[in-house]
Amino acid sequence: MQKWFHDTFHFDIPQGWDHQLHTEPGLEIKYARLWRLTPTCLSGLTTSPESGRYCDFIPYVGGTVGNILVAGNVGATLRVGWDLPNDFGVPINDSPYSVNGGLTTNAPEFSAYGFGRAEGRAVGHNIFLDGNSFRDGPHVDKEPLVADLSFGLAMRLFRHVELSYMRVIRTCEFVHQPNKDEFGSITAKVMFSF
Repeated sequence: MQKWFHDTFHFDIPQGWDHQLHTEPGLEIKYARLWRLTPTCLSGLTTSPESGRYCDFIPYVGGTVGNILVAGNVGATLRVGWDLPNDFGVPINDSPYSVNGGLTTNAPEFSAYGFGRAEGRAVGHNIFLDGNSFRDGPHVDKEPLVADLSFGLAMRLFRHVELSYMRVIRTCEFVHQPNKDEFGSITAKVMFSF
């Protein structure tokens, strides 16, 4: 279908379909621990939600174990804005730390903030770079240490709607990778009850 679409609309024909991973089931167990720290005038940092109206600092550690990925990560997010919600901010798509997408029922009616995040990751296994788990296939030599730098904006409206933009810059994930990866996302989330 992809080749047909590219041919029909005169785009470059995708290459490499003969060098894909073989199909196999994937299983991952993820863990993340985050702390939302907020500044106070006299005592430094605290975990009190009332003090984090304009800025907060969210350090975290985590890990993933499975046949798709084995990795550990450490990072931190800084948020600055107006009426910050009492959550952990805008997650990357595969993040385990925000099951409800970051929306909470006790959120302010309106909030807006900018954020920056830095993360380092030690990678032991990545199926998309190391190849299939149980049979030979295409693979490359991976970089064992990878870093992400993320930044963006988020706005919450009517307590149950969140709009966000995030840009991620990722260091090279494999040896001889010509350029670092850069990608972004625009997200709209709505929370409602059944």
